[in-house]
Amino acid sequence: MNKTYGLLAEFSTHEELIHAAEEAYTAGFRKMDGYAPFAVEGLAEALGKKNRLPLLVLIGGIVGGVGAYFMEWYANAISYPINIGGRPIHSWPAFIPITFELIVLCAGLTAFFGSLGNARLFAGPRSAFDQGGAGMRKCAHVVIWGAHAPSRAALGALAKRIFVARSCPKLFGEGAEKGTPGACAPRNYGRTLYVFVSIFCVMVLGCRPDMANQPKAKPLSESDFFSNQANARPIPPHTVERGGARENTAFYTGLTNGTYITQLPVKLTPELLARGRERFDVMCAECHDRTGSGNGMVVQRGFPQPPSYHVPRLRNAPIGHFFDVITNGYGVMYSFATRVDPEDRWAIAAYIRALQLSHNMKASELTPAEQQKLGNEQ
Repeated sequence: MNKTYGLLAEFSTHEELIHAAEEAYTAGFRKMDGYAPFAVEGLAEALGKKNRLPLLVLIGGIVGGVGAYFMEWYANAISYPINIGGRPIHSWPAFIPITFELIVLCAGLTAFFGSLGNARLFAGPRSAFDQGGAGMRKCAHVVIWGAHAPSRAALGALAKRIFVARSCPKLFGEGAEKGTPGACAPRNYGRTLYVFVSIFCVMVLGCRPDMANQPKAKPLSESDFFSNQANARPIPPHTVERGGARENTAFYTGLTNGTYITQLPVKLTPELLARGRERFDVMCAECHDRTGSGNGMVVQRGFPQPPSYHVPRLRNAPIGHFFDVITNGYGVMYSFATRVDPEDRWAIAAYIRALQLSHNMKASELTPAEQQKLGNEQ
């Protein structure tokens, strides 16, 4: 079985270091490494080493991006498809932010751990550096040669042929005498493994369960602290929220003595109708469509169809009814009270009345100018 022998040589300039590395590589030696107190341009190429870190980072980024996109596609299109505002189930623009973040995360982690694995710090016996003398501990250029030589004499011949003219080579190994080659200990990966295990343990210790399962009181969960066994606390009597002193009941509820009001509680102006149209197109048209016929985009994609505003029941409904539905919801429609202010709710209700009027107006009720304009458009 071939033994591994070591050769340690010290150089005073980085040019000599690179030249010696090139000569050793040409002589057929491959298991070697170079050390210097600062970065030496061209040393890695002279040693025949290739930097695989960019390729690893590229692979890590691709794996992270593909994995993130697949998880988003599977969750949204296969596992739990939800119709959100008429958006396609497989909506790739919505997947870009998470995909980009996972690309950066995986590429960064790959760069970090790849750098540790690619560093391959000296794993031979520490005594090899100690044999270098005081010069080794100064700012001198040092190269370590660890070669699978057929014999000690072969490595000694390399030292005499290549290094003796420009350095003072030292052969090292187990039981080596001064100037005599000796067996070098094989590469030891125990330190690298120890570093990885230590980092993993620190990461695991940082993932404490109470970070994910924080003690908190959920609104409708059970509690053994309060007498009524509920975490949700009742509002104290006569509590008024900030800005909540709403004395105009008709304006804020659409009701008077429990009955829907029939008159608009605000002044009807072109500006109010324009605001109502703008808010209706944003908040309501996705289901009711822009004409109020109940055939919006989400309905075309499977959502339950709301009734048309132009059926007799809703045409005859008091205007307070529309305000109340926007405020409290109706059927599958949820409340928009937190999304639409009371002023805008009345503007929407007024615009709904305008839609109903426009769809049920008789031509004879129009002015001559309006009739002529209608005829020209047709």
